[in-house]
Amino acid sequence: MFLPDQQTSNGLPRIKIVGIGGAGIHIVSALSMLSLPIELIAMDSSSATLESVANLQRVRLGPKTSRGMGCGSSIDAGAQAAHASRGEIANVVDGAELLLLVAGLGGGVGSGGIRVVAEIAMQMNIPTICFVTKPFRFEGLKRTTIANTVQSALERETHGVLSIEHDKLQAHFPKNITLVDAMNVGSQYLQKVIEQLLHVVQVNALINIDFADILSLFRTHGQFALGVVDSAIGADINSLIREAIHHPLTCIAPNYKATGILVFAEAGEDFDLGNLTMATEFIDEISSDDTQVILGVNSVEGDYPLRITVLATGIRAPEKAPASSPFLGTKGR
Repeated sequence: MFLPDQQTSNGLPRIKIVGIGGAGIHIVSALSMLSLPIELIAMDSSSATLESVANLQRVRLGPKTSRGMGCGSSIDAGAQAAHASRGEIANVVDGAELLLLVAGLGGGVGSGGIRVVAEIAMQMNIPTICFVTKPFRFEGLKRTTIANTVQSALERETHGVLSIEHDKLQAHFPKNITLVDAMNVGSQYLQKVIEQLLHVVQVNALINIDFADILSLFRTHGQFALGVVDSAIGADINSLIREAIHHPLTCIAPNYKATGILVFAEAGEDFDLGNLTMATEFIDEISSDDTQVILGVNSVEGDYPLRITVLATGIRAPEKAPASSPFLGTKGR
C-alpha cells in the first residue's frame, strides 16, 4: 500500500475536519474550543448558519443556486449546491493528509453535500472518513430512508463511516430526557471520539502509534467503530474494550469482523503492560486471518486513571469482506 506524502507542520499531520450542514457545523464548532492543531471548516448553503461560526473557515455552497438560503429536506438541492461550489471545496480540502467529514443525515445539505465533498476528496486521493448522525424515528420514514441510503453510499465511496443512531437514545437513556439533551448526547459523543482519535495520532507515547498506522487501518471501505472509556486502575481491560467499542448509540451489527483494530491504553506510571494481553480475547473475536492489529501504550506521570481507546475499521458481516482501497501514491498538484 502506498501512503500519501506527509507534509507535516511541527511533526504533526495536516488534518482537516469539515462540518457539512447545520448538525455537522454544530459539532465542528464545538471542537474549535479545544485548541487542537487541526483545520476546521464549515460548509452550508445558509448564510445565516455560516455567519454564526465566524471562528471557522467557511464555504457557502451554491451561492447562486440556493441564494444564501438553506436547502430544506431536499437532498437534490443540497447536492446541487455542493456541485456548484466544487472548485472552492477542492481548494479548502487541498493539502489535507486526513479529512474528517461530519454531517447529520436525513436533510438536504448534510445528506446531499457530504457525498459531493467526499467524491471531490477521494478524487484528490485524500484519505477520507465520515462521522454522521441519523434521525429520530419521529422525524419520518423519508428522512430515515435518505439517511440509510446516504450512509450505504458513503461506506462504498470513502474509507470509513461511523454513524450515531439518535433513535437508540430512548432505549438507553431516561424516558424523560429532553429533545435538546438527547441530540446533545450524540453530538458530544462524536466530539469525544474525534478528539481522542486526534490525540492518539499526535501524542508521543511509550509504545507509539504514528499517523501511517492510522492510515493503514483505513485501507478498506465500510463502517468503523471508535470508542473511548475511562476507569480506575485495576479494572477488567477486556470489559473496558467491549464497552468502548459497543457504544449504545452506534449501529454496528453483531458478529462482525474487522480488517483493522487499534487498542490504545493510557494510564499512570504503575500501569502493568501485561494487562494488554487480556485484550487478545476480544480482538480474536472480531479478527480474521488478515486483520491488522495495532497496540499502543502511553504512560502518564502521576496517578492517572486507565483510559482505553478502541478503533475497529473495515467492519462487515463475516461473509462480506470489504474491498481493499489503498491510498494511491501522492496527490498530483
